[in-house]
Amino acid sequence: MIFLLLMNATLVATPLIEYENVSIQKFTRDTSAKYSNLLYGEVYYLFGQPWEARKFIRSDSEYVLLVTDAKWHRLFAMKMKTDEEGNWVVDTMVAYGGLGTGIGKFRCPRGIDLSFTLSPPGRYILIADSWNHRVVRLRWSPDSLAFVWCTPLTEAEGIPLRYPVDVCHWGYDYIVDRGNNRIIITQNAGSQVVGVYKGEGTRRLDDPRGIAVHFDYYSYKLRLFVIDKKNRIVMLERESGTDFRWAGEMVFPEAELTSITATQNAIYVLDRKNCKILIIAPNLSRSYGVYGTSGLGVGEFKEPLSLSASRQNILVCEKYTSSSGIQYFTEDLSYIPDDSPQALNVVAKTEATVTLEWEDRSSETYFEIWRSTVPNIWKLVGKVCGSNRFTDTTVIAGKEYAYKVRGYSLDYYTGFSNTVNVFIPYMNSPSLLTASPLSHSSIRLTWRDNSRYNTGYEIEYKVEDGDWQFLTTVSDIEGSSGSMMSHTVNNLSPSTRYSFRVRAYDDEGHYSGWSNKDSGITHPYLTSREPDALRFNNSRKVAVAPDGTICFVHTCHGKVWYTQSQDGVNWEKEKR
Repeated sequence: MIFLLLMNATLVATPLIEYENVSIQKFTRDTSAKYSNLLYGEVYYLFGQPWEARKFIRSDSEYVLLVTDAKWHRLFAMKMKTDEEGNWVVDTMVAYGGLGTGIGKFRCPRGIDLSFTLSPPGRYILIADSWNHRVVRLRWSPDSLAFVWCTPLTEAEGIPLRYPVDVCHWGYDYIVDRGNNRIIITQNAGSQVVGVYKGEGTRRLDDPRGIAVHFDYYSYKLRLFVIDKKNRIVMLERESGTDFRWAGEMVFPEAELTSITATQNAIYVLDRKNCKILIIAPNLSRSYGVYGTSGLGVGEFKEPLSLSASRQNILVCEKYTSSSGIQYFTEDLSYIPDDSPQALNVVAKTEATVTLEWEDRSSETYFEIWRSTVPNIWKLVGKVCGSNRFTDTTVIAGKEYAYKVRGYSLDYYTGFSNTVNVFIPYMNSPSLLTASPLSHSSIRLTWRDNSRYNTGYEIEYKVEDGDWQFLTTVSDIEGSSGSMMSHTVNNLSPSTRYSFRVRAYDDEGHYSGWSNKDSGITHPYLTSREPDALRFNNSRKVAVAPDGTICFVHTCHGKVWYTQSQDGVNWEKEKR
């Protein structure tokens, strides 16, 4: 593991209000009281418990802050303008609603977003009125901050809503119906249901908790990002109209994901458990950075609840106390770490395993190894800690796989490595082939059986420096994998070098690779001890000792070998 000091994409604490010598980046009970007292001479705490805030920017000199208040069960709206000195001052403040179930009432309002209709033209606010099991629709005017109650959305496809928690808008309105594990798609500012997404099997949404929408102007793709109980970010990609397909997911096993939003450049996810904001690429290919920690300072969070985006700005709602409340940030993606694993390659493969190795360039907790058998459909097949090597033991002989690797640490994923493809052989090749001459006409072959799937062996040979030729086939012995096999080759010529190689095969016509090659020279065969009968095969030397012993000397593979015989027919085992 290589530990590198790396900078990440981050958030920059930014003042939401600047007035004279007062700069407010964090709206708390204390800063709300201070600012209201400065302006009006009276103390206002503004909220009971802000759940989600939206900043509607009208111009460089005017914006409206919309906040759902889960404690006082209302919508709070504050229009801000700049004065002649450039100070942000409150133009209008309005509180709408209260605890109840009827018109103009809320019970624990949560997610909020803006919507509109084209015919007739109108601006709307959609609010997930969670405990009333409905989505409230308010027609509103950003000029006067006047709100008009419209018929709420209470059911979709004949099924009543149960605890809706979040909404977002891009062309259509997307609603998280948490209790029914589904996403409801509406048009005309929530007045008409046009689609529902739930997913199937392992891709079924499980207690969804938040939603964000992102449009990629380069690929012209619209994507929805949904977080659920499994602490995963699910990416849904629009195919046409209101039809979406599952396009990927990213799981954070040590997190508690509770809220999600998006800018044009990144996806932002709130990890409530670790008090962090996850900054992620808008195609889920990698993390850009992690921001925040537990605490009461700037950039620190106390029981964070939600976040939302406006252009390149992020609003975070946390527990509303004298030191915590609503924080305001600007995204900074000027540095994205170059920490992806590199040089992934296959270092070994058999009929049952693939071993991978790569270059480690991050301070990860562990690596994830992903595999694909169908293009772009990837599955996690393993994790490895403290090593840059992994052996996959779940491969199937005769299949082709693709692999890629990435690193993980708390709330952070590196990008993926390069991709490598590997074909799994149908059978392992035989090994340890040895050719041992037995006589002037026979050589014994032995080799190691390495495959569980073969039914036989094919043997080829060549004479001296000739071409390879088919010799014979030998049946495999069931259960012999890992043991030594043998075959004796007969009817060979004396004093001749023969080379051999072996490969395995199965009944379906598949072959392994060839084994190593080995050679053996058959013993000489002498019918007389006369010198003329001892002259053969040129390069080989034969001599007769004084006691009549016939000696035979030759070179093979750079070594000198010799043997001897008393009768020219029966020879001792060769020595070197």
